[in-house]
Amino acid sequence: MSDKLFTIAGTSVFEGQTVFRVATGKLRIRETALIRHGDTRIKLIELPKPMTKDDAFAYIEKLRAKEKAARAAAREAKAAGKEPVKKVAVAKAAKAKAPKASSKTAKVAAEATEAA
Repeated sequence: MSDKLFTIAGTSVFEGQTVFRVATGKLRIRETALIRHGDTRIKLIELPKPMTKDDAFAYIEKLRAKEKAARAAAREAKAAGKEPVKKVAVAKAAKAKAPKASSKTAKVAAEATEAA
């Protein structure tokens, strides 16, 4: 077992095989290198603290188990008709106000009505 520590871990698919990846440095640079070498379905994350390869693998597996349980719970809720409610902010439309007629306009309109 190595004492080397890594800050990035995840998986990618290379030539049809899913491969566990660990690295140090910047996440975006590592993703770019994997793309350049032909990897697909790249799923890398930054680890919360530097870890050994075995610890990183265990951490990734624990995250996968949580995600799988959350997806299963969401499927069950949807099947039971209890789909989670998503709050959406809706902006209120401003009411259009008719322009007020000035007193002079009102007088002219009244005089025109009387004259007719």
